[in-house]
Amino acid sequence: MFNYINPSKENIMIRQRTNFKTVKSATQISEAAAFSRHESVCPDSSGCPRGSAAGGAGKYHRARLRSLVRFLPAAGLALTLLLASGCAHLAIDQQGAWTGPLPQPVTVKEAARIEPPWYGKVVAPFFITLFSGSRIGLEYNEGRTVRTTEYIRGIPYAGMVVLPYFCYESLTKETMQGVANDKGIDKRRERKYRAVIRRLEHDGRGEEANFLKVHDPFDPVNHPPNPLARMPRENLKGTKGVIKTLWVELAIGHRNSLERNESRGVRKLEYWHPLILTRIYEAFEAGAGRRMEDVAEKEGLDERWLPKPASQAELPDRIKEQASPRVTAN
Repeated sequence: MFNYINPSKENIMIRQRTNFKTVKSATQISEAAAFSRHESVCPDSSGCPRGSAAGGAGKYHRARLRSLVRFLPAAGLALTLLLASGCAHLAIDQQGAWTGPLPQPVTVKEAARIEPPWYGKVVAPFFITLFSGSRIGLEYNEGRTVRTTEYIRGIPYAGMVVLPYFCYESLTKETMQGVANDKGIDKRRERKYRAVIRRLEHDGRGEEANFLKVHDPFDPVNHPPNPLARMPRENLKGTKGVIKTLWVELAIGHRNSLERNESRGVRKLEYWHPLILTRIYEAFEAGAGRRMEDVAEKEGLDERWLPKPASQAELPDRIKEQASPRVTAN
């Protein structure tokens, strides 16, 4: 203890050591307070001394932010899967006839179109396009659902495992409609289409019903709608054809490659997909409710290989090469 009556040299040293401990304790308390409010002490943590309390707090929060950023794609994909899994109600009676409203006259697009449910009109198409690939959200707005492998493709890094399978489908000249029929992602649209035909037959509108049967969009033979607009076979064969197919598959998207096999062209916008920004633009298009069929009609994607008027001399050979019997649905 310090003797205030006799301040000897030994007593003075004891008092100094006591004061040092007090100052050290006060410093620890102030550092702990700075750690809890490091934003006010060192807002960006960039100029803080290495190993200080404020610098350690900044490093901790930056790590938390990076974890959140990594979690966002998985959370977005899970939300998309939840919203896209919902299906709109189909107004079909027990006889299989459509009971909903019908336009006058009935077009193929209207007969095969299903409006997505209200909770899947904005968020689901946007995130589907952003994560799973090009055209998926645009076709989701028509009623075509998403394949399981396309959801897997949307998983960051792990989704690369399905790329060999996608390349195999494209190189074996599978078409989008053929894959849709095999995987069942068009079964609800097809069910509505058949119900509309039965409704037209029941109402005595047989001519319109026969028109829908002849131009059945679920028959791969009817893609493209105009048989003269089919892609020349040399564009799918040989080394040049394989390189083009792989480039569309890897640089743009799987559905683009499958639809190219059925003679649907590539949008000018899609050639810039490796820059990512155009993918974001297409995601906003899908979120706004735009459909792939409207895009194809406006940009002439299904007439990409239609003979030009300047090449009328080659038209007879093209007709012989490309014409094929059209299958009428029963």
